[in-house]
Amino acid sequence: MEGEGQSGLGLLQVGLVWLLGQLDINAGALLKTTTTQWVIGTCNKVYYNL
Repeated sequence: MEGEGQSGLGLLQVGLVWLLGQLDINAGALLKTTTTQWVIGTCNKVYYNL
């Protein structure tokens, strides 16, 4: 009985790690896109103000 609980917990941890990894990838891509857009927007503002 105790062994089954352990493997279930291990499986849950693996699932959580995988899920966090997926979220990390998506968040990283979103952050990269947002940062790029912000930099482009800022450069455009500075350029037009010159």
